[in-house]
Amino acid sequence: MKITKYPKTLALLVIVVAAIAYSYSWTYTPHGRLDYRAATSLHLLSFETTIKPDPKLDFELTLPVNLIYALSGMLPKDEVAKVQEVSIPGDGVQIPARVYWPKGTAADTKPPVLVYYHGGGFVVGSVDIFDALTRSLAETTGAIVVSVDYRLAPGSPYPAAVNDCYAAVQWAAAHAEELGGDSAKLIVAGDSAGGNLAAVVALKAKNEHGPAIAAQILYYTVADLSGKPYASAKKFMDGYGLSSQ
Repeated sequence: MKITKYPKTLALLVIVVAAIAYSYSWTYTPHGRLDYRAATSLHLLSFETTIKPDPKLDFELTLPVNLIYALSGMLPKDEVAKVQEVSIPGDGVQIPARVYWPKGTAADTKPPVLVYYHGGGFVVGSVDIFDALTRSLAETTGAIVVSVDYRLAPGSPYPAAVNDCYAAVQWAAAHAEELGGDSAKLIVAGDSAGGNLAAVVALKAKNEHGPAIAAQILYYTVADLSGKPYASAKKFMDGYGLSSQ
C-alpha cells in the first residue's frame, strides 16, 4: 500500500510530529531543563486570554489554567486503599475534606496522618484538582492523607483559609486513632499558597498549644509575603507561571 494514497494523513502526521518536536524546545531555559509536562503547562499559562469565573469576583483566571486543571483529572492516578469524603466543623462553617488511605499498610501498623493544603494563590484550587497529587502522596509516603478544601479569597478573605486549615489539623489530631493513624505522627503539608498555610498552621499550633505537629512538608512555599527582593524571586519572576506584576 502506497502512503501517497493518503496525502492528508501524511500531512497531519508531519504536523503532529513537528508540533511535538517544537514543544520540546520549551523544556530548555537559561536556568536548566524543565520537565516536559511542566514546560508545556507554563507555556500555556503565558497566554493572556482571561475570563472572570464570577462577575462578583475581582480576579481573573486564564483559560489555559482552566484547561490544564480539567485535563489533569484525565491523567492516570495512583490507586489507594480507600477514599472518603468528610465534613470538618469550622468557624461557623463545614469544611469539605477528602481522606485517602494508602495500600499495603500492615494491620498492626498505625501510619502517620498528613493534612494537605493545596496551592492556587489563595484564590483557586480544590481537592478535586489536586486529587492525583494527594493520591500519589498517600501511596508514596504510606500516610493517611487528609486533603482540605479550605475557603478561598476574595469571596472568603483572610483569615478564613487559616481558620479552616487550623480547624482541619485539630480535627485530624482528634480523629487520628479513629482514622487508623498515629496521633503522634501528625504532619502538615502543602504547595505554594498551601505551603504557606501549612507553615502558619504549625506556628499557630505551637503558639496556641494546639496539636503537636511532628513534621512539615512544604513544596515551593510562599513563606514571605512582605515583598522582600529575594534573588530567586527576581531570577524567576517571569516565564514560570507567575510574574512580578
